[in-house]
Amino acid sequence: MMRSFAELDNLSVIGNISSSSILLMHGGHDLGEPPEQALMLEQKLLDLNHPDHTIIVYPGHGHALTNIGEDSWIDLPGPIPDYILGDVYTWLTDPDRKLSKQSDMSIELSALA
Repeated sequence: MMRSFAELDNLSVIGNISSSSILLMHGGHDLGEPPEQALMLEQKLLDLNHPDHTIIVYPGHGHALTNIGEDSWIDLPGPIPDYILGDVYTWLTDPDRKLSKQSDMSIELSALA
């Protein structure tokens, strides 16, 4: 019998992708998926000694990674800002990242309360 998406334990699946590079990008003001979920995923990667993962939390950005501000309760879709696309490009082309065997490659750009 097929399980529903809600029944899946997403954190347990992470152990199956130990050889993949992972970039987690999260809006610090995501109203639907709290940034703490990305941090829980990062903790699971650290627990598994995952060799190549990065997390970037963008303060004031919503689910669509648009800058909605810290006081907004409306997350409107729009173009992804150039600096976020630049972060993706840098991550993809960084030769040191591909060679690194360190388990903690995280970047946290905001202090989450």
